[in-house]
Amino acid sequence: ADVLLALPANTDEDISAIAAVLARDDVEHDLRVEFLNKQTAIFPSLNDIPTEFQRLALEGNHVEPTWDNCVQFMSSGVYEPDVLTSYMQTQKAVAAIGPRMMPDGEPALVLQRFVLNNDGIGDPIYRVYVRRIPIKFTGFPDVGSSKKSILIEERKVPFTPTSFQQLD
Repeated sequence: ADVLLALPANTDEDISAIAAVLARDDVEHDLRVEFLNKQTAIFPSLNDIPTEFQRLALEGNHVEPTWDNCVQFMSSGVYEPDVLTSYMQTQKAVAAIGPRMMPDGEPALVLQRFVLNNDGIGDPIYRVYVRRIPIKFTGFPDVGSSKKSILIEERKVPFTPTSFQQLD
């Protein structure tokens, strides 16, 4: 409070210094939150941030948008779907992860389903992310009709008698 927060221009600390401050249990939690909120640095990996500050780091756009960071957040103890949805809808996130294929394999399947079933993502961004899902799904999720149309247009759900019956 007397040093790092007292300096108004102290907004560009090194990532390792920020991580060291956040890891200090002898510093009051609210002071560490205030310190993180002041900073402009972007952490390349969510793993570099103590778990208790990961949600805050995403909300403050202090984490580089990558599919791996999204998967990491989903497996953390502080995961909140609304926080991840908001984070993924920022212009910075869409520009960074929109052009890249989602990872495949078991850990990434949770992320793929999160996107597929997420009615909270705006349609244009939903389309961008659905294109990056590397697999097809057997049926339609419980999302609005505009998102179901996107899934049909992007050929992410095969058109079968069963999937046809799921449509409005």
